[in-house]
Amino acid sequence: PSVALLAYKARPLNGGEVARAFIAASMAGLEELCRQFDADAFDAAVALLEMSAHIYVVGVRRAYPVASYIAYALQHVDKRVHLIDGAGGMYHEQVRSIGRGDAIIGISFTPYGKETLACVREAHRRGAKVLVITDSRLAPLARQADALLTVREGSAFAFRSLGSTLCLSQ
Repeated sequence: PSVALLAYKARPLNGGEVARAFIAASMAGLEELCRQFDADAFDAAVALLEMSAHIYVVGVRRAYPVASYIAYALQHVDKRVHLIDGAGGMYHEQVRSIGRGDAIIGISFTPYGKETLACVREAHRRGAKVLVITDSRLAPLARQADALLTVREGSAFAFRSLGSTLCLSQ
């Protein structure tokens, strides 16, 4: 779903109209998440995390707030959780200790972060399980997934919401 007010508005929008467009886009995304929710895929994702000794989480740019939130939320369970943030460009170094018995959560949306894909590929190569949160079953990240959660966001003015993804993460 997309709210494309710019396409048919002949006059500049005021702040309230812009805010309402973003709210409507977020609501449309949440409605779609509810309609398309795959309980089996969600249960598979939870099971994958339950079986993991360590959980690594990675998402860049737009997906970074989601990765950060997931890492924060998982601190409340009895798991070691690592947020791969790439500080100093050290994505590879941060994922280097992952292995069998661990899991990585990779979050990415079109145009898909190459850093996230590289981390997920390396984790997969090292034998870790992969949970992917993305916008399409055809996304490059989805090929590595042991568990896959897809979520489509509403958008307004070429900006996509994160409301549905954060809701799913919660």
